[in-house]
Amino acid sequence: MGEWNFTLTAQLDGVEFSGSTRAKAVAGKTVSLTFDLTTSESKGGFTLQVFFSGEANEALARIQSVSDGRYYNPQGHEIT
Repeated sequence: MGEWNFTLTAQLDGVEFSGSTRAKAVAGKTVSLTFDLTTSESKGGFTLQVFFSGEANEALARIQSVSDGRYYNPQGHEIT
């Protein structure tokens, strides 16, 4: 387990968005990572939240729109 640094980078129409976060993983506990992805080109951004447990082999991701606060799955469908 231990302390981890995470960096996430995404591209949309040639514009790169990136963000970093730090988290401590503890065995048997679920860890929530939140990435605030931004760009230097003033074209908005979004928040991506990922949940995983120390021994998980998969993660759940949701994207929060910075314009309306709604949550979406990675396929772009709103999570209600």
